[in-house]
Amino acid sequence: MPFATGATPPRPAIDTVTGEQPMLDPELLVTCASVSLRTHAFNDAHALLTAALALEHDHPRALAMLGLTLDRLGRPVEARDAYERAIAADERDPNTLLDLARLYMDAGEDDRARSLLSWLVVELSEASFARRHAIDMLSILEARR
Repeated sequence: MPFATGATPPRPAIDTVTGEQPMLDPELLVTCASVSLRTHAFNDAHALLTAALALEHDHPRALAMLGLTLDRLGRPVEARDAYERAIAADERDPNTLLDLARLYMDAGEDDRARSLLSWLVVELSEASFARRHAIDMLSILEARR
């Protein structure tokens, strides 16, 4: 059963042989956060991702998932900041770029969204789902003009 909503992730037990506390693995925390996201336990996901980022502050997947989590928690400004940090860590993740473009669109920052989406259309292969989605989003932006 997941830990209580809003709680911090449990610390690993102290190794009885060495007397040391094992290191938490950011990848393991991110994987657990992914499960929490799928089950809509957004506060739990947030706690896990915060713990992962405390261990590895520029973990691209943790940052992208934090953006998604914050968006689901109704915190779009913080979500945008997390997505921007994720892109700084891995500028070629098309899903994060699409999510950030959507947040820009929601905030009325159409020029910023258009810039990201146009880049995706140019850079991705024609068979890419992300490219097709970017084209659809650009069409929405054009209809706003």
